[in-house]
Amino acid sequence: MKKTFAHGFGSTEVDTQDGGVTLAILHASQLLSLNTYTPEMATSIGLALIDAAQEATHVH
Repeated sequence: MKKTFAHGFGSTEVDTQDGGVTLAILHASQLLSLNTYTPEMATSIGLALIDAAQEATHVH
């Protein structure tokens, strides 16, 4: 199942199929990165991104 998340500079497409997760990062419709991960790796990367985003927006 493919999901697209729009953000300020472009979009991120996440597609789950065949027991893997494909992550495509686009900037103004230009593909910047395309990788396929195991479900465990995708979970780990997702959690790391969430932690980094929360840290980056935390006011000290």
